[in-house]
Amino acid sequence: MTSVIDAFYVARHAVLQADVCIVGAGVAGIAISREFIGTPYRVLLLESGDFAYHEPTQSLYDVENIGHPIRIDHGYVSRNRYFGGATNTWAGRCMPLNAIDFQKRSWVKESGWPFGKETLEPFYRRASKVLHLPSYQKFHADHWHQKILEHRLGFLFNDPVTTPAVALYAYSPLKMGTVYKQDLIQANNIHICIHANVTEIESNPEQTVIQRLQVTTLQGNHFEVKSQVYVLACGGWENARLLLLSRRHCPHGLGNRHDLVGRYYMEHPKIHLGKLYPTSKALRSPIFLDTIRTCNGFAQLGIRLADQQQQREQLLNHYIELSPGYPAGMPEASKAFQWTGSCLKHLKWSSIKTKDIETFVPHLGELSHYFICKHLNQPIPYPYISILNHFEQTPNRDSRVMLGRQRDTLGQNVLQVKLRITHQEKESLVRLHTILDQHFQALGVGRLVSDIPEIESRWDNLTDSSHHMGTTRMSDSPHEGVVDSDCKIHGFANIFIASSSVFPTGGHANPTLTIVALALRIADHLKTTVLPAQQNSCIPGLTTTF
Repeated sequence: MTSVIDAFYVARHAVLQADVCIVGAGVAGIAISREFIGTPYRVLLLESGDFAYHEPTQSLYDVENIGHPIRIDHGYVSRNRYFGGATNTWAGRCMPLNAIDFQKRSWVKESGWPFGKETLEPFYRRASKVLHLPSYQKFHADHWHQKILEHRLGFLFNDPVTTPAVALYAYSPLKMGTVYKQDLIQANNIHICIHANVTEIESNPEQTVIQRLQVTTLQGNHFEVKSQVYVLACGGWENARLLLLSRRHCPHGLGNRHDLVGRYYMEHPKIHLGKLYPTSKALRSPIFLDTIRTCNGFAQLGIRLADQQQQREQLLNHYIELSPGYPAGMPEASKAFQWTGSCLKHLKWSSIKTKDIETFVPHLGELSHYFICKHLNQPIPYPYISILNHFEQTPNRDSRVMLGRQRDTLGQNVLQVKLRITHQEKESLVRLHTILDQHFQALGVGRLVSDIPEIESRWDNLTDSSHHMGTTRMSDSPHEGVVDSDCKIHGFANIFIASSSVFPTGGHANPTLTIVALALRIADHLKTTVLPAQQNSCIPGLTTTF
């Protein structure tokens, strides 16, 4: 069988067979597939799309929003249904979850992972390499102590109130589908099937084993896939949708005996709110106000409350990202300047637009001063600092995704999305701003001025980050989660979920690094424990040959 299979040309009613079938060639699916290169196991990676964007395929991701406003309401593409998934358009920002995010917190209902951060630490290190990030050690805040100008005692480092939140970036956002495509194609045991839409996950009548997947193309071709092990890697919305659509032996959906699939949907809501007025050089440090170059990438610091302070105040793990309070016209000029510079660097002369040049030329003096300050680690000179607030959401059963009545091109129910944002999340932001203002003024580094809306109001400028989490949450108990600590669906022997959909809580951190860490952990578990045991199994319908 060739390395790349086009589902359009698979014989109708054929059966493709594998040891491991992975549904979805996004960040998780590709990460797991790479771990199997050169192993004795045959891997079939199913991708709904092609190796490039295709609008009819992308439309299968259409949803109906019936909850809090989210960016897709305004045409924002939050998911990419082609090889590489969301990494085709992501910004590349990476952060690990904090230790407190894994803990059971008395003030955060239904919080707590089945394991602590220490369990994921070795996988975080490996995930950093997969994503081409700077050294994982650079996520440790102490590494950036010397970058803070005019450092004040008790400010962020050895500070009982606040602590840095470190974000790392690769030199350019890693497009997993582009970077790892050839490795997978050249591997003798990895097979990629494009244009393959899974429409049903079919179990045995007892609902203990997955026996096959039903696969359909947009051209109407239909075939089956049988495998020893199945991994769903379709993202926080689509994983839940596939389970809810699989109702042959379970009318409420596969793995949904306790009505948990699709519930506990979490995001990282964010809002521009508040201004910091610096009274020292510390908050003007370039590492707060922009990304700075480091070995193999970029770094930026945000600010959050220390774990002990969160516990004392019983607050969620929000954090603030800072940026210069630009004069009028400067944000647009900066974007135009950087885009033009990127075009020149990559010799894309035809992409340079006269309008962009006209936008930045009047501000060239200010832009030059800004970039010189940034390069020399000198204070950024603007009079105030803008704040982008990133939220943690508390787990909430009523925040959910579910099947709607509308149908897509394949006749499948379109997903309804109902994001709920609670008073607790808003109240945590109000208290965070109060604490930061008091603390910064006491240290003499600045003052924070906020104009926060009433808690009862809708906060229409509060939007999502396209980080879809929690819809197949992890728990040791099937009454509290869809998957167990190995990310296997409770009650089934051979189906796993690799996605932020398994997060019991999501902290404030961008989820990609944790998704990859969990994917690598699943891959190790499959190779060392599950597949060797399955080799001697006699589960009906399973085979190890193509």
